[in-house]
Amino acid sequence: MIKPTLIFFITWLSFPCFSQCEYERDEIDDMTGDKVVETTSELILNKFGGTSISVSATMVVSNSDTIRFLTFTFTAWSIFSMDEDNKILIKLENGEIIELKNAEYLIAETGSFETWEADIDAFLTYENFIKLSKNPIVKIRFYFNDGYVEEEIRSSQRQRQLSYLLWCLYKA
Repeated sequence: MIKPTLIFFITWLSFPCFSQCEYERDEIDDMTGDKVVETTSELILNKFGGTSISVSATMVVSNSDTIRFLTFTFTAWSIFSMDEDNKILIKLENGEIIELKNAEYLIAETGSFETWEADIDAFLTYENFIKLSKNPIVKIRFYFNDGYVEEEIRSSQRQRQLSYLLWCLYKA
């Protein structure tokens, strides 16, 4: 009895890692002809009484170029702002640090439950796209105008979420 229960439990735990990709958009833009693919947003950090971070990935393929970017939804208890080109550092499990840049100036807006929230867009080079798709993330740091916030991603499933989202873009 223990063996079938153990097999079921292990299968159930691994299901999110191998589940089918879900997309917010997977369409051809009727004005430009560009293919636009955007994954659903996935939670990578949720600290009780603190910060939460979700991420989605988007790819736009045109005849001349492919644009890839990440959208981090950052939620905190106090207002924050971020200038264009402020850094976002991501530490991979292999120790490598990936540096991304905020795409545009932003200031947080009121979220739910007296929190502040903003979507932070960061463009991905092809090289960073490949590195992030192959390696789990263990830490992330956002440089805001009044300092930085650094968070460790402890759950192994959440460490792999970003890699999984990028894999979904690759296969779309």
